[in-house]
Amino acid sequence: MEQRTSWRDRTVLDLGCGTGFHLPRFAEAAARVVGVEPHPALQRLAGRRTRRLPNVSVLLGTAQEVPLPDSSVDVVHARWAYFFGPGCEPGLAELERVVRRGGTALVIDNDGSRSTFGAWFRRGYPPPRPP
Repeated sequence: MEQRTSWRDRTVLDLGCGTGFHLPRFAEAAARVVGVEPHPALQRLAGRRTRRLPNVSVLLGTAQEVPLPDSSVDVVHARWAYFFGPGCEPGLAELERVVRRGGTALVIDNDGSRSTFGAWFRRGYPPPRPP
């Protein structure tokens, strides 16, 4: 991600932040970090993980309805959070709405066919298509 854009002194949105694993890393350099998570239990865990980080907030929301004002985000990170294909248009429209002009949206689709995380993923889901 750092090869694509810097989040130093910027506002970062981690869309579908889950338990907030990435939030502390963003908080090291970003001016503000917002995690948005649709599942209340995961949102609470992310809030606990970051409770001592004053520049981080974690909100309940979805990719289709991001609870942030227009043009309020410089960098969006979405990893395993939003699967693209037919029906993804509302989430893409929300990205367009919340990202400031000149901002960056990084949608990262991990390779579920290898790695430790991939092995966990394969146990719970059908085999992924080859990358």
